[in-house]
Amino acid sequence: MMDLYLPCPDHTTVSRRNRTVKVCKCTKSLPDGPVHFIVDSTGLKICGQGEWHSKKHGERRKRWKKLHLGVDENGQILACKVTDGHKHDPSQLPDLLAQLDRIIERFIGDGIYDQEAVYEAVDHRSPGTEVIVPPRKDAVAFNNSISASSQRDNHITKIRSKGRSEWKRQSGYYLQSHAENAFYRYKRIIGGRLRAKNEDAQKREAAIGCAILNRMRKMGEPLSYAVG
Repeated sequence: MMDLYLPCPDHTTVSRRNRTVKVCKCTKSLPDGPVHFIVDSTGLKICGQGEWHSKKHGERRKRWKKLHLGVDENGQILACKVTDGHKHDPSQLPDLLAQLDRIIERFIGDGIYDQEAVYEAVDHRSPGTEVIVPPRKDAVAFNNSISASSQRDNHITKIRSKGRSEWKRQSGYYLQSHAENAFYRYKRIIGGRLRAKNEDAQKREAAIGCAILNRMRKMGEPLSYAVG
């Protein structure tokens, strides 16, 4: 996994959490406090040999990869991973969580993350994290995990009393749109396909694309301050 922050010639060396790292001077560094970790995935096409080659060899199946992202509440990409298209999103969560060196205040994912293993992975990585995942319509309590069941049961109770839309609004689930916006920026700026043929090169290509988006977002971020 590559660093999601591109090297910059104008940097300073600092000590952070018993590690020596380079901090770019041209952009503001990320705060050290807890973050909202919002995850989702999208498909990326793989460049092939062309239409003529596909017809000649009878290749009918579309080739594509899946890009998994974890972003914060500001849209900054904190973790990314490229997998085969058939990989399920929840199975990639431990690898995304392993890329974080921040405390997670709130984890947000769509309905596919409504699994006991997801609650356990998040709690193992950052105990006490609030997990915001919409339960299935026929959801029942988990059998094994007490911490997971308590949070999930609370979601189910509120959905039954207030409705799913109101629960999403009050719980903060709509922050999930930050992940969707990150995919939109990736496909509009970087593109919706991977040009590299080698699997390792495809991972590096996606990581570089994410690093570019992070740099662009930070450079275009307005400087706000109180007046009056």
